[in-house]
Amino acid sequence: MPPCVSGYFDSRQDIWQEPIDRNVFGLLEQFGDAELATLIAPRPLIIDAARGPEATIPGGRGAPARVVTPALDSVRAEVARAQKLTNGLKPKPSIQLAAADEPLAGQALGQFLDSLEPGAVLGQAGAANITDRRSGFSAAKRHAEQVHKLDRHTQWVLRESPYVRKRFYKPDTSSLAKFEASNEKYRRQFYEDVIGRFDNKMLPFNARSRKSYESEKWVGHEVTLDIFPDVIAYGFCFYRVT
Repeated sequence: MPPCVSGYFDSRQDIWQEPIDRNVFGLLEQFGDAELATLIAPRPLIIDAARGPEATIPGGRGAPARVVTPALDSVRAEVARAQKLTNGLKPKPSIQLAAADEPLAGQALGQFLDSLEPGAVLGQAGAANITDRRSGFSAAKRHAEQVHKLDRHTQWVLRESPYVRKRFYKPDTSSLAKFEASNEKYRRQFYEDVIGRFDNKMLPFNARSRKSYESEKWVGHEVTLDIFPDVIAYGFCFYRVT
């Protein structure tokens, strides 16, 4: 069945402003929305540039985010990029754009129906003719089951992680020199497979601090280091007052 994507397809260059679960390290190097669209070929793909869910997530303790309806010009540009990436493939892929305010309106549904049965004409169903045939279905119950499943998986991972870590991390502790040398492969793997590595040349530290917290027993300083132009690392250094 040909897929139809409604209210989502867009350039992901501002993904850092979206919910943090979408912000996957290195994602845009290979998997922008246009690249993902090419994986559908040679099946037809309908992009429905319509109003999608919108939300603003306050930062609180971190990761503020917003979800907005993609701008039509941005959607058009990403669709054009997907079409360019698939140009020359045989059979020729069909990536179609439908634009409307309401999601899954007549144009999008018409293109979807035509991809299933060429020449078929979309009828006007009307809300009264759409029947929910799921007897006894409860969205709240299904949601609770899905959350419970995620929680069970997380608890299982927590129980098993010490054993997995023990099998993986086996440094040579016979001497300090051998311990440091054997850790090099783990550091390299952590850089390359976990947090990623930047190829940019780093700036001098240029460390600076300012007092941010103070009480009768301890003092805290905010410490800032230069990393790249317009990029810093910072943290807090606390010490006890004697």
